[in-house]
Amino acid sequence: MEFELIEQEQEKDDLFFKCIKETAQVMHTAALAKAKCKQAQDALDTNDKDIKWNTLQEYLHSYKKFINSLTGLTGLYVYQVGTDYYASITKDQLNEQLQTVIGFVYLIELLHSAEKESVKATLKRALKQTGQFTDEQLKLL
Repeated sequence: MEFELIEQEQEKDDLFFKCIKETAQVMHTAALAKAKCKQAQDALDTNDKDIKWNTLQEYLHSYKKFINSLTGLTGLYVYQVGTDYYASITKDQLNEQLQTVIGFVYLIELLHSAEKESVKATLKRALKQTGQFTDEQLKLL
């Protein structure tokens, strides 16, 4: 089973994940998230399309439910694609999707931290200050 990540608003998504990473660093969960992202980072650092693709598939398979649970907030959705999709995707597109998955790994680690409610409040405040997210979207966190 293979998947693709659909992105609707690149600028908003980049801002969303920037806030997540900054909040993770503040909340001291960055080290755990970084460790869980090592394979994705290694895939970003290689020029091998197969490694990038296979790594992305592993992460999307593992985080599909979590990513899709936040579609209303992020505009991102993971869905199954055919094997022919691999031939059409570029290394740059794979890198973009790997970067996005890394953002989701940071987010899930933030939300599972011991200071869960504090993290949520900090993240919601950071996202709200950007002016890009509605209160309704922020309630999804």
